[in-house]
Amino acid sequence: MYNLPPSYSYCQQSPSYSDGDDRVFRKKRSEITGKQRVAANERERKRMNSINRGFDHLRQRLPTTSQDKKLSKVR
Repeated sequence: MYNLPPSYSYCQQSPSYSDGDDRVFRKKRSEITGKQRVAANERERKRMNSINRGFDHLRQRLPTTSQDKKLSKVR
C-alpha cells in the first residue's frame, strides 16, 4: 500500500470531504524519547535489585536441606 515511516499512522477523514484518498497522516504521540527509555530502564533495574535483595533476605531465614545447593525458587 504506502511505505511510511513507523512514526506515522492514519485515520479516516469525515465523509463530508473526499478527494479520492480518505486517509490523513498524523505523527504518533506515544513515541518514547531516549531519556524516558533510560529512566524507565533505571527504574526497572532498581526494582529487580530490590526483589533480589528481598529473596536473599528470605533465603537467609529459611532452613536449607543442603548448604551446597542455593535455593532458586521459594515454594
